[in-house]
Amino acid sequence: MNRIRLISIVMNCHNGESYLNNALQSIINQTYKEWELIFWDNKSSDNSKKIFNNFKDKRFKYFEAKTFTSLAKARNLAISKCQGDFIAFLDVDDWWEDYKLEKQISLFKDNEINLVYGNFMVNNFKNKAAIYGYPPKKIYPKSKNIMYNFALPKGNIKKQLLENYSVGLMTLIIRKNIINEIKYFFNEKLDHLNDYELVLRIAAQFKVDCCDYVVAHKRLHSNNNFNQDKKSIINQKKIILKEFEKNKDLFTYEDLKIFKQKIYFDEMIYNLRNMNIIN
Repeated sequence: MNRIRLISIVMNCHNGESYLNNALQSIINQTYKEWELIFWDNKSSDNSKKIFNNFKDKRFKYFEAKTFTSLAKARNLAISKCQGDFIAFLDVDDWWEDYKLEKQISLFKDNEINLVYGNFMVNNFKNKAAIYGYPPKKIYPKSKNIMYNFALPKGNIKKQLLENYSVGLMTLIIRKNIINEIKYFFNEKLDHLNDYELVLRIAAQFKVDCCDYVVAHKRLHSNNNFNQDKKSIINQKKIILKEFEKNKDLFTYEDLKIFKQKIYFDEMIYNLRNMNIIN
C-alpha cells in the first residue's frame, strides 16, 4: 500500500485581506485532501487574521512572526514549520485550480523528480492566447490568459530555464528532503526573484517535471513582482549571477554566459525605454 503523502502549503501574508479569502478557498477546494496549510502572518495590521480564522479546518495552521521580515526569510521560517513530504506555495493574491495538487503529486512517483511545476493564467493580459494542455471542457473567462502557450520543458532543464524562464511560484511543488543537497531554500540576500534563484538551483541538480495543465492563476496588481521596478529586478539578477559564479559545480561557464547575456539584454531594453526610443 502506498504511504499517504502530505503536502505542506506555505502562504506568506502581510496585509493580504483584499484577495485572501479567494486564495484560502482555492486550497479548501482541492480534490487532493492530504495537505496542511502553513499560514505565516508577517505582522499584518489589517483583517488577514480574522479572514483566516473564518476557515474552521484543522489543516489550517496559523503562525505569527515575532518581527516583520523579508519575504525570503518569512518563507524560510514558514518552511521550518512544515511537516509534509512535499512543499507547495501560494501567495495571498493568487489562487489554484481545484485539481492542482492531485495532478502534480502523481508525477512524484518517479523518485528522480524533485520539483514539479505547471502552467498558469494571468488575469488581466489583454490578448487572448491559445491554451496548451488545458483539461477537456474547462472554459476560461476571456479576461484571463495563459502565461505560456507552448509545451513547457521537463527533465534536465537548467539550460532551458536560463534561456527562457517559465516557472511560476504558485505552481511549484518541491520534495522537501532535498534540503540536505540544496543547503537552503530561499536566498535571503534577495528581495525579489528568490523563487527564481531557488528553481534554477534545483534544476541545476535534479530532474524536473511539468504538469501540462493550467494549475493556478496569477493576479496582477501594482504590488506584486510582475510590476516591480525593472531596474531593481536587473540588480537582483546581478546578485544571483554572483551567487552562481560561486557554484561552478552547478553552473558552467556556458551557463553563466547565457545568464550574463540575459542581464545585458534586460539592461539594454531598460535603457532604450528610458530614452523613449522604444515603448
